[in-house]
Amino acid sequence: MSGWMRLIHSENSKIYARRSTRAMIGCLIVLLFLDAGFDRFYAPLRASYWGAVVRQSWLVFFIGIFTAIVAGGSVANEFSWGTIKLLLIRPHRRGRILAAKYGAALLFGLALTLLLLLGSLLLNGLLYGLAPATPGRSGLLPPEKTIFNSGAGVLLLYLLRGGEALVYGSIAFMLSALSRSVALATGVTFFAMLLGPQLDYLLGAGASSLWLFSRLDLPRYIRPGLTAEPELWFALGVIAAHLALFYSVAWLAFTQRDVLE
Repeated sequence: MSGWMRLIHSENSKIYARRSTRAMIGCLIVLLFLDAGFDRFYAPLRASYWGAVVRQSWLVFFIGIFTAIVAGGSVANEFSWGTIKLLLIRPHRRGRILAAKYGAALLFGLALTLLLLLGSLLLNGLLYGLAPATPGRSGLLPPEKTIFNSGAGVLLLYLLRGGEALVYGSIAFMLSALSRSVALATGVTFFAMLLGPQLDYLLGAGASSLWLFSRLDLPRYIRPGLTAEPELWFALGVIAAHLALFYSVAWLAFTQRDVLE
């Protein structure tokens, strides 16, 4: 386990040492400031502390993009930069190396989600004060979303939203290992982000019960009192099955194919 953790640390160091990673983190912070400023100064009568924090969870969409970029280059960049042979001569099996890369990419997405949550809490605390929101007020959200207007509710909301970043990062990671092309991995993933929900709409709820993109909106399965509907577990099962499939394809592509000159 210690060897695997060292691999995780090594992969994390690679990710955060890149200028592109720091640019993505800075972009997320700028987006948060812009969104919070809009809520506070352009819609002051409709916004509240918890309401603003809840509404800003939509920025997780960008975390999905950033996670896909990192995951899409995780394996493919090793081949394009010519460092794959240096990586494989280490005394670690290919499967363990792949698992470390996958874990580091997903931890990056989780770290950005937590950064967004903490930044939203602190920034809106400065803008509105830390007093609880008036019951029934949820910023720009419909009344049924007021169930998240609490600390536990907000944490749950952001974690459930983070499931989208996990899925898109996994798709990009699979394509990165399969195609060894950063452009293809990120391009196809972005295409899936845009087209997937549209296909869900065209297929309809009945036909798309096992369709991955119809199950990504996990917060809709939470009832008042922060209790989960039974369908949440089915949705999590569908997502878990797809993630297992994506990783299996990536594992086969990375461990069974030769490294060409």
